[in-house]
Amino acid sequence: MRYYDCTITNPDGSIFRRWASHTKGVFDPAAQNVEFDIITTLYSTPSGAQSFEIEGVALTDLGNASEFAPQYENTGALDPSKQKTFTLMAGMQKGLPLANPLQIGRITRGTIFQSFGNWQGTEMALNLVIVPSVYSYDNPGNIVLHWKNGTTLESALRNALSIPYPAKDYPLSINISPTFVATADVQHYSSSLEDLAQTVQTLTEGKLSPNDPGVMIALQNGLLNVYDSTYKPKVIQLSFTDLVGQPTWIASKTIIFKLVMRGDISLGSLVQLPAKMQNAPGMALTSAEAYPSNIKYKTLFNGVFRVNAVRHIGNYRSADGAAWVTVLQCVPYE
Repeated sequence: MRYYDCTITNPDGSIFRRWASHTKGVFDPAAQNVEFDIITTLYSTPSGAQSFEIEGVALTDLGNASEFAPQYENTGALDPSKQKTFTLMAGMQKGLPLANPLQIGRITRGTIFQSFGNWQGTEMALNLVIVPSVYSYDNPGNIVLHWKNGTTLESALRNALSIPYPAKDYPLSINISPTFVATADVQHYSSSLEDLAQTVQTLTEGKLSPNDPGVMIALQNGLLNVYDSTYKPKVIQLSFTDLVGQPTWIASKTIIFKLVMRGDISLGSLVQLPAKMQNAPGMALTSAEAYPSNIKYKTLFNGVFRVNAVRHIGNYRSADGAAWVTVLQCVPYE
């Protein structure tokens, strides 16, 4: 059973609007249809904003769609105190034999950048454009990196991010090598997280090894994650039944694979593809020669990969199984 829970909150934390497929854990057959495309990449190579649409909204919401968007002062400057926060939980709830509720998770958390309503015939929908980071060139974050000579990059980043991204709102996790020590004072001002991420990666690229990508910064689901190639989280074992189609190489040392929608995988995670067919419901175990096509029951690739891009694609009421998926872009873990 597909699952979603969308919440829009005011700056004070109170709930402004909420839509969900399950009310108090009980499936709602009248739940509204939602469509979304949530792309999350490293901030050194940002991919743009995220889109969300919900159908069948109240006429009052449709006519006052501007209430969801950022508010501006008379001077034309953005008023950060009036920005609303968008949070989306998604995955699979109980109801289907292979559905795993433990894979439900928060797939995005950010601020609403734009909002607009559509009304065509009998179809009404509210469209939102979401950005994970609260800061931009219009609303600079004044991020100052002061990396003093002889100090580690970890301490410099903690100081730089602690003020614009307080830990109570944006938990910070840094997992980088302690060998990143400044040999001279480095000072850099950034108005956005993208600028900081590009600067840090430029300063550290190739330092651990000739082809090392350097230190990477990701903001996913409201969590700030800073890591490098030495970061080794617990490997997530994928099941054969998690996959939707075969993994595919799209570039040198870059592979993508499509999974049933899940919110428990983030940037920097290590995932392992299944090595062979598994004993799962619906599969009759017999001799290999008896299979109509043996290759359908095993993946073409296996091994451990590091996730460097996550894309959640959802259309709640679509009958297509590929309309509720998570697409991972990964590189081999060495």
